[in-house]
Amino acid sequence: MLNYWILLFPYFCSCEYSERIINHNEELLKTVKHEQDFNGKKIKTWVFEALESQNHDEFKMCFDHTYSLVYVLSNKLYGGTCHLSVYMIELQNHNVSLLLHGNKTHMCAPRHHICKFGVLLIVYYGEPGIWSRFHDDKNMFYDSVGRVVEVITSDYNPHDFALLTYDNIVRHIIMFSFITLINHRKDGLR
Repeated sequence: MLNYWILLFPYFCSCEYSERIINHNEELLKTVKHEQDFNGKKIKTWVFEALESQNHDEFKMCFDHTYSLVYVLSNKLYGGTCHLSVYMIELQNHNVSLLLHGNKTHMCAPRHHICKFGVLLIVYYGEPGIWSRFHDDKNMFYDSVGRVVEVITSDYNPHDFALLTYDNIVRHIIMFSFITLINHRKDGLR
């Protein structure tokens, strides 16, 4: 049962050595700092215990290189009810935020999750829609688009995403002035 995160910050930054201190809400996270000597250098690590996710048994992480964001997704099924949480760790300003926390009455393991270019997209098994967050917006949104089969991103335009749903409708996500619009077209893209 994994409910601790160990973040070794030199791994996430392109510098030779860096010490980072994360400020966070003590109601969400408990922090334990470790120091040890290794080959004559002092190594400092911080261990974060996610209190909202204390008994969760499934954790996934992804890293957004563009904005230096780490997202942690956790969940656990308790007797037919699923408990889920999504955390965001901002490495630039050292904040940890709980973006999403809830209880659902269906399976809730993440089916797809993408975090790149300031965009977070999460599709949960059994969920008839998609959760999205655009870094400039500072909000999480839920769009009821139907059961998502596949999420596709463009290699050429970082803000182009397409969703394929079980009803064979392709939806194209468009970001316009911090508003998320989801267009859909039957029979593929035209």
